[in-house]
Amino acid sequence: MDMAELLAIINGGKRKRELDLNYLVLRLPTPEIKTLTILPELNLCGNRLKRIPAEIGQLTALTSLNLACNHRTALPPQIGDLTGLTDVFLNGNQLTGTPATLCQLTKLKELNLSNNLLTVIPSCMAELIDRGVVNLSGNPLRG
Repeated sequence: MDMAELLAIINGGKRKRELDLNYLVLRLPTPEIKTLTILPELNLCGNRLKRIPAEIGQLTALTSLNLACNHRTALPPQIGDLTGLTDVFLNGNQLTGTPATLCQLTKLKELNLSNNLLTVIPSCMAELIDRGVVNLSGNPLRG
């Protein structure tokens, strides 16, 4: 079963509070992910996702997004369109940078960027760091 078939099954069912697809070894979320517009929690942890589609920015009901442990090196800037997010888990990837659009997520209570390959972070993240929202442990940050 591919991601498009899975999403069709989910969307045909009743409204879900959370969609937990962790450790299913999914490879590629399809643009159809945009159909999950009423979903508040999405867990795609541990799936080796090759890319995160730009359409993720259309999931505006999300309050929690878990993309941890996916071997990601980059994120789409559309993640900043998810302004309702309070919890974002990006730990255990291979991120070498973060889009400045993460700073648009003003409702964040937790942004876990630990154990990536970050050497610098956007200067706009200073306010989130000052609030104690961001976990940057395990990154080779410079200066």
